[in-house]
Amino acid sequence: MFSTLMTVMRGEVRKTERSIERQNAITILEQRIEDAEMAQANAKQRLAGLILKERNETGSRTSLTGQARELENRIKKALCSDLTALAEDAAGHLARLERDVERLDTSISRNQLAIERLRRMIDSGQTRLLELKQGLSTARTVAAERRTTAELSGDITGIAALIEGERVLNAFLDQPDAYEHMEILEEIATENDPDTVLDRLAAEGCGAPAPHSTDAVLARIRAGMSQDEEK
Repeated sequence: MFSTLMTVMRGEVRKTERSIERQNAITILEQRIEDAEMAQANAKQRLAGLILKERNETGSRTSLTGQARELENRIKKALCSDLTALAEDAAGHLARLERDVERLDTSISRNQLAIERLRRMIDSGQTRLLELKQGLSTARTVAAERRTTAELSGDITGIAALIEGERVLNAFLDQPDAYEHMEILEEIATENDPDTVLDRLAAEGCGAPAPHSTDAVLARIRAGMSQDEEK
């Protein structure tokens, strides 16, 4: 049960987040673009620092390599002059120079890889940033069109009110006429009246009229009048 409630809560939170994103899409895009531009600027500064480091290390390597070559030539001359002790001291210094050059080679190689990787990231980020800016421009145009449409035709609540008003009007106009309705009811009642049925049958020569019908009453009065005249 607790797991189900947590799932429902997460779903509701996500719905709320999506709703907020849709309602504030322009603001969110503007902020994300600003963040991306700042990140790009920082990456470019970092790239500049790596390039400067590479240049310094390359310069140091060139200088150390030149010193090492010069020292090696001098060691050779010392050995030729039987200055063995001096040659050994110089050889120790040459060994340190060569280790420094080797460390610089490793550092330069790693730095070059970092520079290349960072260049690709900056280029990719710049392309995506440009696309995002174009998307923001499109989003602003769409938002302006929607505002214009809303101003011209009203919001969705206004449209719903118009539809409801039209429905009520049509329902009112479609009501049957009260007098016509009464006439129809009278016709139905007349058709279902037994006396009326008898009168209709009598009119067609099928039996005498109903005893209390208009024709029957008139026939009875005429018969009485005839009897009075005979007397």
